[in-house]
Order: sequence, then C-alpha cells, then structure tokens
Amino acid sequence: MMPDSQPRLLEQDGGSRGVVVTLTGVDGAGKSTQAGRLSKRLTDLGLCAYLDDTHDNFTYFALKTVAARCQRTDIREFFGTDMVEAALTLETLRAFTTCATALSKRGAFVICPRSPWDRIAKAEVVGCSNVRFVRHALEFCEPPDLHFYLDVTVSTAMRRIAARGIDSEDAGMLGRYRTALERLAIERRMIVIDAEPGVANVEAEIWRYVLPLVAERRPGWLNGSDGVTLQRALRVATLAGNGPSVVAG
Repeated sequence: MMPDSQPRLLEQDGGSRGVVVTLTGVDGAGKSTQAGRLSKRLTDLGLCAYLDDTHDNFTYFALKTVAARCQRTDIREFFGTDMVEAALTLETLRAFTTCATALSKRGAFVICPRSPWDRIAKAEVVGCSNVRFVRHALEFCEPPDLHFYLDVTVSTAMRRIAARGIDSEDAGMLGRYRTALERLAIERRMIVIDAEPGVANVEAEIWRYVLPLVAERRPGWLNGSDGVTLQRALRVATLAGNGPSVVAG
C-alpha cells in the first residue's frame, strides 16, 4: 500500500519524476521477495515507494467466473488461447499505465514484481497464434527505468515452489517459460541477476543498480537528514563496481 506520508513526500520532491523498477523471472525466482525488500529500503530512506504487488486482475477473474458458470475450469480451452491472451494483455497494459507509469510521473518510486513484457513469453509458451498483437499492444507501455531478470534453474525454482507448500508448477512448462524469458531478456536488454544465491546477496546486487539512480533522481536527498547514510551507501556501491550487466543481443 502507499505510505501514509505520500502526499508530503511527493510535494517535497518538487514534481521530480520517480522511478519504475520491474522484475522478470519464473515462479520461484524470488521476484516478490526482492520487490518487497527494495520497496522497504526506499521507504527507509524517506522516499515515496509503492509496491505494485497485484497478482491477478479483474479480467482474469471475470474470465474464470464465466468459465466456472459453464462448468469449465480452463479459460484458454473455453474462450480460446488467442482471446484470453489478448484480454489479459490489454488488462496488463491498462494496469501498468494507470498505476506504475502514472505514479512515477508524480514522483513515486514504483516497484513491480512482474513486468508487462512477461506476457510476450507467456503467450509464446501457451501457444498463442497472435503473439504479434501482444507485442504491439505492449508498445504502449513506457519502458521501466530498471528491468531486472532474476535467473534461477528450473530445479531451484521447483524446490522453492515446493517449500512454499501453497501451489505447484509443471517442470516442463516452467522450463519452456524460462527459455522464453531468456530470449526476452536478451531482446529487452534486461539486467541479469543470478538469483541462485541467498536472498540477501540478490538484494545487495539489485541495490547496487538502484542506488545510483536514486542519487540521480533525488540529488537533494544527499544534503538532507538521510544524506550521510545515502552518501555512504553510494560510495560502497561504487567501490563494489556498478557497471551495467545487461545481456547482449
């Protein structure tokens, strides 16, 4: 949820543009965990951070409800894969544009555990015959300031999913989705993070990229009450090496 101090912080930002950070990866890669930790770090610095953690959307549940009333459980079998992917893509476009993009223009730091462009990989994996439509529709989404790809093996992802004990995944489908996401990471030049290590290590690696952007967008914070903390953190990140590790196409 939006912090209670949001209006004050946005006013203090003086209309400066915020930041949008998106994360991509298979289920079990740690996207939600890292998004939550990053949001907390930004909030602790006194910045207006918004965690856009919506897992599902109205369109998805509407499709599920209609199918269920007709005694069907698979929405793609009932409505057709192309129709479902088109509907979900447009809903994703609407949600991202009216929430993440809009809030960042008001000065918020928006963290998205999922990326709109993940729908391209999903459409490919489920056999959508009109992936071109999905691509064209998502061109209306403004690119994020930082786009991370959290990379884990299928075996690691499956182990983490099993440990959660609340859902399950098909290893074959997960593997095909991972392959599609790897192609997407190259295409969109995402920052690739090895998500196999512990949560703290992955968090630190992501922070190395985010912190310089915070200093760039909010230079005034370096002179504020949190300035000493921010300057010290920025020096540590710089000494650690902060070159862009994007995948080359």
